[in-house]
Amino acid sequence: MINDLFEKAADVLMMDGHCKGEYKDDEGRYCAMGALLRVVDSGSDDAFEAVEYVERVLVERGEITEGGHSVADRLLARWNDMPERTGEDVIRLFRELGAGEA
Repeated sequence: MINDLFEKAADVLMMDGHCKGEYKDDEGRYCAMGALLRVVDSGSDDAFEAVEYVERVLVERGEITEGGHSVADRLLARWNDMPERTGEDVIRLFRELGAGEA
């Protein structure tokens, strides 16, 4: 079930575009966290579980090493907002997670 969320979030990014610094920008593009939140049911724990999972993968891969506990300082948000990060990077990661390849 969680894999489906990553696939759907990747689809959102493919259709609407990728942004940094906010969940959804004025042009309707989403960041990694925003795309995940877009595809979950309101009140569901699925988004939290998906974010925790992707953050563990990022730490295991050594792509990011520290983060905070507030939503704004989540590892996923910080990874998304890195200067070198592209929408293609986020989509590729979400596709890997959706296919169970991580």
